[in-house]
Amino acid sequence: MNLSDDFNNALTIDEYVPLLGNQKYLHDLHYKRADTADADFSAELPRLRILVITEPWCADSLTVLPRLIKLFENNSVEFRIALRDQNPELMNKFLTDGKKAIPIFIILDDEGNFLGRFKPGARRFQNIFESFREALSKSR
Repeated sequence: MNLSDDFNNALTIDEYVPLLGNQKYLHDLHYKRADTADADFSAELPRLRILVITEPWCADSLTVLPRLIKLFENNSVEFRIALRDQNPELMNKFLTDGKKAIPIFIILDDEGNFLGRFKPGARRFQNIFESFREALSKSR
């Protein structure tokens, strides 16, 4: 699957960060505190593109994205952000258990070909929530 068009149409980091509003403080804090001392990139990485499906209010994205940016800042890795609610066709290709869970980190090669995906988050918490989903829905 080639996602070059989706990547090229997505926001750059510089375009995305102002959308964070008051959350920019947390983004900057996680970037500043990211410890990349143990990261060993002695072997040169191939040129990669990382397309992130997220929204500015997403807490997982606020913690993971700035750390990944710092981790890869001296390598040939380019990040772009696709806002979930503005990109429903893209989001629907990467549903998590049928849900529009974000963030989704999509790893592409230099040509835009899909290599893999990463969905951070507390799986244990999600499993607990899913077990109570029906009861929570009925209580509304």
